[in-house]
Amino acid sequence: MMRHQLWISVLLIAAFGAPVAMADLIDLTTYTINFTGTGTLPTAGMFTYDPDTTTFTSFLVTWHGVSFDLTSSANAPLVALSFPLPCLSGLSGAAASFALLQGACPSGPVGSVVVTEWDAVDNPPFNPFFDFLTTNGPAEIQVLAFPQQIVQPFTDQGVGGWSISLEGAAVAEPSSLTLVTTLLCAFVARRRISNGLRQATRTNR
Repeated sequence: MMRHQLWISVLLIAAFGAPVAMADLIDLTTYTINFTGTGTLPTAGMFTYDPDTTTFTSFLVTWHGVSFDLTSSANAPLVALSFPLPCLSGLSGAAASFALLQGACPSGPVGSVVVTEWDAVDNPPFNPFFDFLTTNGPAEIQVLAFPQQIVQPFTDQGVGGWSISLEGAAVAEPSSLTLVTTLLCAFVARRRISNGLRQATRTNR
């Protein structure tokens, strides 16, 4: 009996002593960006974000055939620290960028000081750039990138809004409770096999 209790205790410790992360979702999720606006629109936009670690692992936009990597900027957006945006509710860093992309800071009516948009401009001799931003008077957040590669000068621009859609659903890892159930089932199965062997041995004597 004592051996049985010891086995159960070991199993429970092994299960609940496992890292808490085992019960978390694998939240590394990819989103597609759907662009609207005027001028030349981006032909592709996608990012991968993990809310558990508040980190962008990739963030790419293609505009005018040029690839812009916004990953670094999304993890450390340009913000006016002295004038925080109320719509971000105190968020900072990648969490603030994700809130911006989710639509936490919609533009106000025409003529409003609150403007949320994507911008893409190439005006030689300046380098082309692409950004997502919200401005509200002196308050601002901006996710900005320059081309990944050297491009031939061209004159073009675009501006507009966007929405995001989920590209892939999060997948759950086994929780501690599931682990406990699995281990206890294995223990019960082991006990039944052991008892069966004992009975077979007694019958054959």
